[in-house]
Amino acid sequence: FSANQALDLVSHYTRHFTFNNITRLLGLPAADSPRLHDWADRIMHSYIDLPAAISACGEMGEYLGPIVAERRARPAQDMMSLLLETEVDGLALSDEEIFAFCRNLFPAAIDTSTNTLGSLLAVVLGDPALRALAQGGGKPLESLVQEVLRWEPALVMVPRECVRSFELGGARINQGDPVRLCIAAANSDPAVYARPREFDYTRTGSHLAFGHGEHFCLGSHMARRVVETGVQVLLEHFPDTRLDPGHEVAICGGVLRGPRELWAVLA
Repeated sequence: FSANQALDLVSHYTRHFTFNNITRLLGLPAADSPRLHDWADRIMHSYIDLPAAISACGEMGEYLGPIVAERRARPAQDMMSLLLETEVDGLALSDEEIFAFCRNLFPAAIDTSTNTLGSLLAVVLGDPALRALAQGGGKPLESLVQEVLRWEPALVMVPRECVRSFELGGARINQGDPVRLCIAAANSDPAVYARPREFDYTRTGSHLAFGHGEHFCLGSHMARRVVETGVQVLLEHFPDTRLDPGHEVAICGGVLRGPRELWAVLA
């Protein structure tokens, strides 16, 4: 990148940044990123093309098999080696359990973290005061991340099964019925949040971007740190970066939500 260059941060920065974090975390070769990216995309979009997702799971398992065998013989300083050393009730994790963890980590962490980072940059780069706060790091940056998670959650809706029959808004929902919970709507409930569609990093309180109870996201802490670091790294190298006025920012998506493009001028 170079100063005064206009580019789409989604295709040139946010996706690569979040993806490379996961690749390095697992100790996988950087040269394999294109294949890993393809598998992650197909798995994450199983709600659109389930056969493609199933095929990607199989291909990813075949790829990971030799790597897992090598790590069992020669552990390294990476998460895969750590998983191989982990025991649950005295039993080591099987190869398939390791594969399943990687299949889940890649798409879940990449798409949600990429979208969250993109949405936060869309806000920060459009407001000099917020950009200055983000550059300072610390609690203000953490508050910015918390608010963007509430304001534009990367995962909009999640499928669930009703555990008991009840009535809601005049509609009967029976035990066992499939339902979809809209996180975005809950995070914008005016009964909970004043001016819910206003981005206000001074808010306190919780949100449902990472779920709740037994469904709370295990990677929530890592996701927040990745987003915080992604903002800081960009602004450390290009502190006066701003949105490109020639391109409109649109945050969109009904299941996964974030900017599909984010044009900015590096400075």
